[in-house]
Amino acid sequence: MSDTVTTVNPTTGKTLETYNVLSGKALEDAVQRCHNAFLDWRLTSVEDRANIIKAIGAALRDRKDELAELMTKEMGKLLKQSHQEIDLCAAICDYSAAEAPAAFAPEEREIEGGEKGHIFYSPIGVVYGIQPWNFPAYQVVRYSIASLIAGNGVLLKHASNVTGSGQMLQEIYEAAGLPKGLFQALVISHDQSDTLISHDLVRGVTLTGSDGAGRKVGAKAAEAVKKTVLELGSNDAYIVLEDADIDAAVQTCVTGRTYNNGETCIAAKRFIVVDAIYDQFRDAYVAAMKRVTPGDPMGEDADIGPMARKDLRDDLHQQVKDSLEGGAKLLCGGEMPETDGFFYPATVLENVAPGQPAYDDELFGPVAALIRAQDADDAMRIANDSRFGLGGGILERSQDLAGPELISWVDDNDDIRAVRSEQVQEVLAKLCGDEVSAKTLRTWNGSHAAFAAALDAPTLTITAMAEAAAERLHNTPTIARNSYIHPQIIGLADLPDRQRVAQLSALPQRQVSGLRLGEGRLIDFLNAN
Repeated sequence: MSDTVTTVNPTTGKTLETYNVLSGKALEDAVQRCHNAFLDWRLTSVEDRANIIKAIGAALRDRKDELAELMTKEMGKLLKQSHQEIDLCAAICDYSAAEAPAAFAPEEREIEGGEKGHIFYSPIGVVYGIQPWNFPAYQVVRYSIASLIAGNGVLLKHASNVTGSGQMLQEIYEAAGLPKGLFQALVISHDQSDTLISHDLVRGVTLTGSDGAGRKVGAKAAEAVKKTVLELGSNDAYIVLEDADIDAAVQTCVTGRTYNNGETCIAAKRFIVVDAIYDQFRDAYVAAMKRVTPGDPMGEDADIGPMARKDLRDDLHQQVKDSLEGGAKLLCGGEMPETDGFFYPATVLENVAPGQPAYDDELFGPVAALIRAQDADDAMRIANDSRFGLGGGILERSQDLAGPELISWVDDNDDIRAVRSEQVQEVLAKLCGDEVSAKTLRTWNGSHAAFAAALDAPTLTITAMAEAAAERLHNTPTIARNSYIHPQIIGLADLPDRQRVAQLSALPQRQVSGLRLGEGRLIDFLNAN
């Protein structure tokens, strides 16, 4: 085990900073400090917690330029996208602060026989998060802010290549008034992380990462009977149907594959196009991908920056080569550039088939897999032919075509039944009441739900997002309380500048009691029954 962690600028390949790994004793002291801080924090009123969380949002905005620059230097995303990420994080703080007092207020419920039950929401203790490098701020904020405002303590093991970003977040949190020790970004090894999962004072564990990492962390947590939330990999399919607006579909699919340098769990990765328009879409898509320009992410001219680490680029290139050896055809990109840094070109493969990494596995970088389908039914079959969940999309003009097929896709994967799109307005009218938004915060960002959206746009995009982990959607505990999110819940992916409608599953004997309207975020439906 190395005693240090070194961060490297992926744009140049040069060292940024070196950090010392905590000793065993220092780690134990850190856990104890977090627990001690939690013992006081849990007694703080929700209103006082909310004030500090709101102050953290303000502090993130105040130091946005500084943090964004560090994020881009550490992992290579475009600087403007780092700014967007921090804006999202600050909005999460604002929303959490605004909704927490009502969300955690005690409840009184009627019980059979005329009696009444009282429900109180209490924190569980120290929550340990193992977070990835692709969104250095958001991945941390989305679990830590919800856990903190619920009254918990939070420990973070950030990905080693964004160690500096984790340290700066701790600094920002504490400068905004969060008690010292309550949130700590730990510089530790994988072996120390395993020890931390089983630590008696750690009461919950969450990881965002690969399915391989999820298996290991899930197994460790299960051995210690710890609550876990795992958000793992994906191989998201975008289906392009016959009546799609080709130009709009191409633009959507290029952005879906290259945003954040293609290093996003819910990025579009497989593009399944019906035979009737396959050639037309392919030619336009390849031309557009050829125009994607790699470059310095700190500048204004680049469309994509470098990949986050050299080993990640090497692994991606090997997946491309293995796919080509398995019968795929290279349409553009696919060559390792002879430049400084860890750049990889926007790449398109076709003739992608089972047995190839481009079909079977997640390609975490700017590589698109084109797959020809006979028709819409065949496209749905191909989309379902994956061990991954998480997300997907359908691009077409006709809502009537996409709706039922989307629902059948979600139903096959996650046992979800949805009403037809013509019932949407009636469903929304029933849901939108004074109390609906207040009860959502309890589900925090790691909870699993399924999402479907019908977007009123020239080219209809319907997106189904399932934050699926090892347990899919069934009996998934939240960190904030011992409750469960029922699998038959449909929400809506809220995309900017579009009109949204939602489809809700039929829940006879159940009542949906929560609706969250986030600014450009996800809309959740929480079954609090």
